[in-house]
Amino acid sequence: MSEWISVNDDLPQNGVYVLALERVPNPSSYLSIDLIPWVFQARFYRSNGWEVKYKQDAPIVTHWMPLPAPPKENE
Repeated sequence: MSEWISVNDDLPQNGVYVLALERVPNPSSYLSIDLIPWVFQARFYRSNGWEVKYKQDAPIVTHWMPLPAPPKENE
């Protein structure tokens, strides 16, 4: 697999699905001070930003990577 790419260094091609990482508050942490990584599939559009189908508000993506190749039929 590829390494995570910081959004400060590069952004994905327009409209291409990638794995994205957002750091969200840990609900089990006291006062939710700790941040945990949340990985999901998303698309980046240069005109509108990040698109995630199941999340209403725009995520604050910190890193992304290309999607891995799907498994072969015999695996």
